[in-house]
Amino acid sequence: MNEWINVEDRLPTKKECEKNNGWFLVWYDGFSRANMSRYDGYEEEQNYEHHKWKYLHDHIITHWMELPEAPK
Repeated sequence: MNEWINVEDRLPTKKECEKNNGWFLVWYDGFSRANMSRYDGYEEEQNYEHHKWKYLHDHIITHWMELPEAPK
C-alpha cells in the first residue's frame, strides 16, 4: 500500500519518476486536498521555484505518493 511521503523527508527518485512519467498523487496543504502533479526534477530544462513540481500551487505541496495500480 502506498503511503504519504513528506517533501521535507525526500522527493521522488529518478526510478520512481520513470514509473508513471513523473506523475504522483500530491497533498496541497493550503487546500487540504489531494491532487495530481508531475515531478520534473530530473529533466534538463527546469522552470520551477519550489521542489521542482510542475503545476500551479505546487509550492504548497507537503506530501506525495506513487499512483496506485490501475483497476483490472
